Amino acid sequence: MLRKIALILLLSFTLSTLISYYVAIPNTPVGSEIVEYWRTVTGNRGSINDLSSIFKQSVSLGLFLAVIGLTILSMEYRYYAVFLGISLVTILGIVPPQNMITGVEWNLILFLIGSMTLAFILKSLGVFEYLAIKILEFSNGSVNKLFFTLLFFAWFLAMIVDEATSILYVIFLVFEIKKLTRQDVYMLAVATVLATNTGSMALPVGNPIGIYLSFTAQLSVKDFLSKSLPLSFILLIITYTTIYILNKNYLRTLANELSEKKVRKRIEAYYSNISREDLRKVKMGALLILVFLATVSTVDFTAEILTSFSGSEIQPHSLLSFIPYTLILVAGLVYGPEKLEHAITRGVEWPSILFFISLFMLGFSLLYTGIASKLAYLIIEAGMPTNGEDPGILGEFMLVFSAILSSLLDNLSVIVAATPIVKTIEALFSTKKVYWSLLYGTVLGGNFTPIGSTANIVAIGLLDRENIKITWGSWLKIALIPTIIQISIALGWSIGII
Repeated sequence: MLRKIALILLLSFTLSTLISYYVAIPNTPVGSEIVEYWRTVTGNRGSINDLSSIFKQSVSLGLFLAVIGLTILSMEYRYYAVFLGISLVTILGIVPPQNMITGVEWNLILFLIGSMTLAFILKSLGVFEYLAIKILEFSNGSVNKLFFTLLFFAWFLAMIVDEATSILYVIFLVFEIKKLTRQDVYMLAVATVLATNTGSMALPVGNPIGIYLSFTAQLSVKDFLSKSLPLSFILLIITYTTIYILNKNYLRTLANELSEKKVRKRIEAYYSNISREDLRKVKMGALLILVFLATVSTVDFTAEILTSFSGSEIQPHSLLSFIPYTLILVAGLVYGPEKLEHAITRGVEWPSILFFISLFMLGFSLLYTGIASKLAYLIIEAGMPTNGEDPGILGEFMLVFSAILSSLLDNLSVIVAATPIVKTIEALFSTKKVYWSLLYGTVLGGNFTPIGSTANIVAIGLLDRENIKITWGSWLKIALIPTIIQISIALGWSIGII
């Protein structure tokens, strides 16, 4: 293990040093604009290509790559690695600590804490189990109807809650199907993960990636409703159709075991074991999900009303951070105000929150030291438009590039590293297209492999507990073709719509 760690560190810092030293931003019109943007953001008036800057750039990028490498080696190392990274960045004077703190999107952190707490309360009320039973009830023994509803449920739940919570309850429903049919359900599991990731990009609340870009790039919910939600739904239909066609024989076998009688027996068992009072609480929780969706979708309009009423400007993205807490107050009346502390301590993934904060700081160091500007220059050169005045194919290039990276790395790490680069491109061409391309690429690229996103990893862990083994080969057998089609359609959408 020590040899592997040493190798990761050696490769990370060798690669970062080579990039920092050999990539110099020339004094061309594009190069000058990139450097000027870097100076405006950081307040640094020095040269981006001098030895002092090269040293800081190599350390910043080296530490970031090392954190990613150690995380891939073992998820248990990620906290130590990222804490070591931010400590060295500050101790070595790479980035002043006061600047590191401002590099965190605190609005995002506040929103995540509230959303996780609300999701735990809804889980405790039994809302997600209730929704699963409703899906079985709706299917009424029809495998075709059940398969589509299952994918739609995964897509919709990821859109309004988050991918990690969504896949947790969808996989539980897959286990119910396994009990009813006594069949291997790995195909259903992989299909629901693809649907979950696809749904998580529809609205900003469905994925840490969407939330991060929403706050960082000031992408409104209205923007998501027009630029991401329709694409996400189209990709859901494509995913369902593709997997259905490729796995007809499996679904036919499943249909023989999933009888209407078995489904009805499971539904009756649920309703006979739940009290009328508990069922009332469950329905109240389900109603809160709809309220949450409606409130998030209309946050821009709500901000305008509050601005007129209060006389002070209310920013929609700041208001979005407080929406979960308002709903927690309502849910708490049903859940029990005295148990709210339990929901906060048990529902919030505090290690993940600290990891996000530290990762954001390391991502900011890429921007501050100028290495993100150098990487942006490389990407701009690779996809440079002929007239130099519009982004050309930079958006499509970023989509494919981020999809490839997200298939091998955790997509949150990819988004944090790429955002400073995309900020530079946005400043040069005054367009947010590259942000949408980055969103599509990182989310959909995560569908390629079992390690591409949080939802994938959570699902694999749950399935392993049930002795349902999914190898890379079995995953690719289900996911490869649908994901290639998804990314191809996203490319067309990016070219024709955005």
